[in-house]
Amino acid sequence: MGQVRNAGQGLTVCSGEVRAQHQDSDEEKVVALMQATIATVAG
Repeated sequence: MGQVRNAGQGLTVCSGEVRAQHQDSDEEKVVALMQATIATVAG
């Protein structure tokens, strides 16, 4: 699951996470996190 945290004219900040579900139950666990800053370049 991912989402844009802040979208501006020059920079966009995004975050995301990967969750794993145990095969014998409905228990979920976060196994990876992502944080990204993306620069907008005119061209």
